[in-house]
Amino acid sequence: MRLVVMLDRMGGGCTESGERMPEMRSAGELPALRAAALVEHYQATVDLVSRSWERRNRQFIILVCVLAAAGLVAFARQLIAPSLEAVILGHLPGLEDAAKDRLRAFLPLASDLLLGLLVVSVFYLMASLCHRTGMIINTYQYLSMMEGEIRRELSIDRDQIAFSREGPFYEATGSHLTRLIGFCYRAVLGLLLVFFFATRLFFDFPSEWVPLPVPGRGEAVQFYGWLIGNFLFVVDILIALPTLWLFLRYASLRPRPEEEVRARVLRLQGGTA
Repeated sequence: MRLVVMLDRMGGGCTESGERMPEMRSAGELPALRAAALVEHYQATVDLVSRSWERRNRQFIILVCVLAAAGLVAFARQLIAPSLEAVILGHLPGLEDAAKDRLRAFLPLASDLLLGLLVVSVFYLMASLCHRTGMIINTYQYLSMMEGEIRRELSIDRDQIAFSREGPFYEATGSHLTRLIGFCYRAVLGLLLVFFFATRLFFDFPSEWVPLPVPGRGEAVQFYGWLIGNFLFVVDILIALPTLWLFLRYASLRPRPEEEVRARVLRLQGGTA
């Protein structure tokens, strides 16, 4: 915004990093000032996408760790309640028998709630990973398209490689290896998600079903009791479907064709495609 104000006033101003830009003494200096503004904006965008990339990588690792923790809790589900009971009674040896009975009744539900929370966390992290990855892809495409504008402003010849890192230089040097690494990441994450939700649905599958629709009050009470007794199965169904859809969306993220992007931007800016 400050760059726009600076250009409108045709005077001095600040770049995106806060540095002072030279004042314009004539309209002939406008191309040089525009080139400087583009370069400064390009560098700020590179810094932004680098930080976003680091946060995205950390989030990917966190998602894998949460999946591992949820799987561990799921397979050790029968041991969680007795372990918690032993720890609590070890620190509170003076509990009355009635309190111990209530504790034993509550701990299995607590372990189920813990597992349900981990499953919901998997959905949240998958949604955030998909959103952040899409933003990174769009930003890299923005940088690639902006490099052409900078090269034209600076009159850089086609045989020079300056300001081509995210465009032709990337395609010529590292695109295939990067795509292979990205495919491996997606394959590992997809296998973990499918294995996790498949095992959850298998272990949480109810032994009996309540017929639908529920005709009367007694059947409604029975149905709600079934929902409570099969809490984790309901959570698995509600979370697995959107999470796997988000993964498919994440795995299929690709840059849009440059012509399509330019046409949409031109239309949104009030021009004609």
